[in-house]
Amino acid sequence: MQANNIIGVGLGAYLDCKDWAAGKDTGNKSALYISGAEVGRSVASDVILGPWRDSDGPDLVDVMLDVDTRTYLPGDLLVKMDVATMAHSLEARSPLLDHELMQLAASLPPDMKVRGTEKKVGLRAAMRGTP
Repeated sequence: MQANNIIGVGLGAYLDCKDWAAGKDTGNKSALYISGAEVGRSVASDVILGPWRDSDGPDLVDVMLDVDTRTYLPGDLLVKMDVATMAHSLEARSPLLDHELMQLAASLPPDMKVRGTEKKVGLRAAMRGTP
């Protein structure tokens, strides 16, 4: 299978997952609403598709990580941490988001990032044996 076909198949699965998480109507959701109510269209694919096409990741894992770094991280995870810490007058840091560390992690081969269902393979291996 060519790389473009793999990327295309991966994008479809990725968008399906994002649409499901965003509550996209799969036919059953409409039944929960009163008659005449409209179910909103998910914009998940609109948000993901541009960064997916712009990614220069050499394989599916790198493309997915690149898209998450451009969308999910700044648009969701960092916002949640910021809101939660400000609500309690706390200052929080994300040390693993240092740009040099992110560049190093991005340069690792895919099998050092994900192996089956195990994530952060390289980080776990590097930290093994540390207190």
